[in-house]
Amino acid sequence: MVRWLGGAVLAGHGLVHLLGMTVLWRLAEPGNLRYADAVPRPGSSAGTTVGALWLSAAVLFVWSAVLLVTRLPWAAVTVVAAVVSAPVVTLMGSAARAGLVVDIGVLITVLGRTFVPRRGAQVRFR
Repeated sequence: MVRWLGGAVLAGHGLVHLLGMTVLWRLAEPGNLRYADAVPRPGSSAGTTVGALWLSAAVLFVWSAVLLVTRLPWAAVTVVAAVVSAPVVTLMGSAARAGLVVDIGVLITVLGRTFVPRRGAQVRFR
C-alpha cells in the first residue's frame, strides 16, 4: 500500500512538471501559470532549455514511480529527479512553491531511507 502511495506521489509530481514545460515552450498557460510571470522568458532559447529540464524532471519522476511500484531500485533515479527539479521549480517562484516542498520531502525520504539503518539492522563501524 505504501509503495503504491509513494508511486502515485512521484508520478503525480512528475506530471505536474509538464505544466512548467508547457509555459516555457509557449504551448499553453495552464492554471495560474502565465507567460508574463515565467522565468526565463517563455519561447526564448533559455526558456526552451529550462523547459527541457522541466520535461526531464517529469520523465525522471514518472520513471522512479514505475521503478518503486515494480520493486526495482528506484532511489538513485528519484534523487536525480529531485535534484533536477528543485532549481527549475525555484525559478517559477510562488506559483511552484508546493513543488519545492515535494522535492525536499522526496529528498529527505529517500536519503533517510538510504542512510538510516532499519529496525533490527546491525550497524558496524570499522
